[in-house]
Amino acid sequence: MFLCPEDAGGGPCSGCVRDRSTKYLQVSPGDVVPIPLSHVMATMFVRPVHKTQRPGEGYVFCNKPIFWGRVTQPGDILEETLQCHSNKDHKYRFCTAVSRDNYPLDRPVGTVGSPLVIQPAHMITLLPPITVANLLPCDLHYAVREVVRLAGRIKPGLSMAVHQVNTESSVELNFHLDNFPQPGSLVVPPGATSSNHLFKVHDSLGRPLFLHGSVSVNKGAGIKVRLSG
Repeated sequence: MFLCPEDAGGGPCSGCVRDRSTKYLQVSPGDVVPIPLSHVMATMFVRPVHKTQRPGEGYVFCNKPIFWGRVTQPGDILEETLQCHSNKDHKYRFCTAVSRDNYPLDRPVGTVGSPLVIQPAHMITLLPPITVANLLPCDLHYAVREVVRLAGRIKPGLSMAVHQVNTESSVELNFHLDNFPQPGSLVVPPGATSSNHLFKVHDSLGRPLFLHGSVSVNKGAGIKVRLSG
C-alpha cells in the first residue's frame, strides 16, 4: 500500500518517491494494518508484491486511488474493482470493499448547520474478484476460458483466488477431475447474484459425473464459487 499526496490528474505526485510524507505499508493476506494518523487523509494506491519477484518485475500501482470518504453511513459498503498492470502487460484485478464504523461521529465545520467533516472511521478490505473453493474429496482442476493459460489445481478443502478475470463481463470457469478429464463449465455473468448450478464432467469413456457449483455474492465479500459433489 502506498500513501502519498495527489496531483491534479488523480495519480501519485511526481515527487512522491523523494517526499518524506510518502508512506509505504505492506499488508500480508489475512492481516489488519492500521493507517497511521498522519496519513489517514492521504491518497491510497495499492499493488501486489511477490517475494520471488526480481528487480524490474512486478506490477505498478493501481489505476485509480482508493477513496473511503464516500462511505458516510455506518453499515454502508462501497465496492469497486481496480487493476494493476505489469511490464509484461499482465493485469492483476482486485476489489475494494469500504465500510464505516459507528464511531467517531462526524463533526461540523464552524457554526451549526455547516457541512460535516467525514471522520476516518473506515475499514478497507482487499478482495479477489472471484474465489474458487474445492469442497470435493479430490483435486479439482480449473481453467478460465477468457484468459489464456489461466489454469490450476486446487487441493481438497482449499481455495484459489483468481485475480486475472474481469467480472464486468461473463466469466466461464471450466472444471475437471483427474479421472474425469472432459470438463464441465460454470458461467458467472456480469452483475451475478447468488445461485446454484448442476453440471457434468465425463471420464475417458464418456460416462458423466454430476457436480454442484454454488455462486455466492455477498456485499463486501466478493464472488465465491464452491464446488461439491
